[in-house]
Amino acid sequence: FPKLCEGGFYCAGNSTSGTPCPAGTWCAGGSRFPSQSPAGTWSPNRSTMPKLCPIGMYAYENMTLDRTSIAVACTPCPRGTFGADPRRLSCGVCFSGYLCYGNTTRGDPQNVSVDRGEVCPAGSYASNGSYAPSQCPAGTFNPDAGQASIQACATCPRNSFNDLAGQPSCLPCGGSAVSTEDSLACQC
Repeated sequence: FPKLCEGGFYCAGNSTSGTPCPAGTWCAGGSRFPSQSPAGTWSPNRSTMPKLCPIGMYAYENMTLDRTSIAVACTPCPRGTFGADPRRLSCGVCFSGYLCYGNTTRGDPQNVSVDRGEVCPAGSYASNGSYAPSQCPAGTFNPDAGQASIQACATCPRNSFNDLAGQPSCLPCGGSAVSTEDSLACQC
């Protein structure tokens, strides 16, 4: 009486015992031959289903057929991108106002240790695909994190100054000093 080949094994032809499914392939219960793991996945020995590349990664760039481990089948998404494609075939462009440091898990990362990216800090801005913040120029400031363009950098108001780039606020002039808008220094 025939027996169904168990998952992780394949039973070619009329074989009475299963052969272990090799790494890089998978065998559902009842398989007659192993199935190649698709791009964006990998499979260890005796797999019943392929495993997705981890989030933040995608199918190795040369689309190798050797999908026996994460190391050969998957590669980290580059800086300025994130890897959340459900099939792990591509990386998306990091969203405006965020910094993606590579192997980033989401387009709007919140925490460096969890998402491998973060919200662009105050005093700076980040357009799509950023991995480093662009600093507001001297004479301007930006009090808010997560800004997308230089338009977020406001000029320092009258009687304040800012001589450094990338600042979240301007400094007030002293009691006997004054300045015009967007000043780098106060005048006595």
